[in-house]
Amino acid sequence: MAFGSRKTLEFWEEQAGFEALKNHEVRHQHGRGPCSIFILDTSLSLGEEGFQKMKETFHTIIDEYTNHPDIDENVAVILCGKHTRFQRYYSNQYMEIKQCLNEVEFGGPTPLTAAFILATACLRREVGHTKRIGDFHVHPRIILISDGRPTDLSATGEVEDSSAYETEEEKTQMLDYTRDVGKGHPIFCIPMGSRPDLITLDFMSAQSRGGKIVYPEEARQFAKYSENIVS
Repeated sequence: MAFGSRKTLEFWEEQAGFEALKNHEVRHQHGRGPCSIFILDTSLSLGEEGFQKMKETFHTIIDEYTNHPDIDENVAVILCGKHTRFQRYYSNQYMEIKQCLNEVEFGGPTPLTAAFILATACLRREVGHTKRIGDFHVHPRIILISDGRPTDLSATGEVEDSSAYETEEEKTQMLDYTRDVGKGHPIFCIPMGSRPDLITLDFMSAQSRGGKIVYPEEARQFAKYSENIVS
């Protein structure tokens, strides 16, 4: 790994540590149910139509959580695009969560590895939790809504052609990282955009513990996962 890449990874790892502290500070707003960490692709490669569909799919899932407040789903939101950051720390305030995309800007690269590093802030023992539902232990899960086309971590802000920053090296780095994360946590991938990399998304979810691909039309049923366990 190049020196520059190592330094960039260290930056995001330090950022994840900071975000874990911030998340812990607002633990009073956390839900007591299963933990779901959404990584939402807002990048240029998604296309404007894909960007709108991403928001609709996310809203569909949150609406279903709202319909079953007894489950008390614990939701965090991370953006990945022009701005890669936490948009919402863990919370069960579903109306506020749904509205958190209202002013989000479309565009930029797709630093998915950075977004997954940030997601680990929600997996730390003092922040996230495993929820027991009946005989099942539901571990914190990552839900990626994306085209699955990662760009070089050095690409930030505005880009005119995000495909120029898509490299096999970056894809390999992302898959290596998500394999480690997936050893203890399911990764569910919802393909989005006009040209999603289904092979990468399927591989990423399949190598995780209990993860799988979920297509947009299955989003509502997917959101009932915890409710179905109770039933």
